[in-house]
Amino acid sequence: MTKWEYCALGALKSGTLSEIKGHYPKLIFFSEDGSKDYDVEHVNDWKPKEESVVKAIAWLGNEGWEMVTSSPVGGNTIGDSTRYTYLFFKRPKP
Repeated sequence: MTKWEYCALGALKSGTLSEIKGHYPKLIFFSEDGSKDYDVEHVNDWKPKEESVVKAIAWLGNEGWEMVTSSPVGGNTIGDSTRYTYLFFKRPKP
């Protein structure tokens, strides 16, 4: 049976492509021991930030990660309509 490892590219501001590309997201890796997250800004020196989301998705694909779903989060508190999207990826464990 195949065993999987999972990660997420998170805190993507929902909106137009230019809004999504306008900030640094988080890259989160999940394991039995918990999760570790990294600011994409500090991974592989992906700058400028306008391209960090695009570069992160391409890097994950090159590393064997397959996107399996996305999920919107946020926008439920009074006075805060900001919504974020998380992209979830998986790949077979080595």
